[in-house]
Amino acid sequence: MVHTHHNHHSNHHLLTKQPPTPIMTPIDYKQQGKNNRRRGQAHEHKTRHHLEEQGYIVARWNNQIDLTTSPPTMIQAKSTRFNRGTTGFPDFIAFKSLRPPLQAYNIILIECKVNNKLTPTEKTILNHYQYTLHIPCYISYKLDNDTTPHLRQHQYYTPKTPKAPKTHNNTPIPTQTKPSPHG
Repeated sequence: MVHTHHNHHSNHHLLTKQPPTPIMTPIDYKQQGKNNRRRGQAHEHKTRHHLEEQGYIVARWNNQIDLTTSPPTMIQAKSTRFNRGTTGFPDFIAFKSLRPPLQAYNIILIECKVNNKLTPTEKTILNHYQYTLHIPCYISYKLDNDTTPHLRQHQYYTPKTPKAPKTHNNTPIPTQTKPSPHG
């Protein structure tokens, strides 16, 4: 009697289903940019109507702040090839009457960000508006699966300072200055 050894596992690799190879489609950056602008404009539109429903008069803010001057100055926003209209930062200025018939108003500035993220420069500009000029600044953002604009007040931003490089024993490397041409 001859015993033949059958390996029941030899064809096992043919029975297991291999995951499909992902097909890499190139990213259409032009279309992605159009979609982002469309989503941003829709969010701005909803934010504007949300504020108007709360009794605010809302206008597009057409200024920028120039932080390179001392003190910082207001400058007219410029059009870009991406946006034909002038776009200021932040997006809106809104005000509503506090005590009619007196002419006292609550004035706020609003920046719309679908993803709720500001750049360090944007945070620094909001610092100036809110903590130097005393104009409350709000960020309007969107939550997943929720079309209602949500507002949060800007919190003070402390810019990060670069750390000095360290040597192997954790002591700072002295910064070298450029030698003077005069000796």
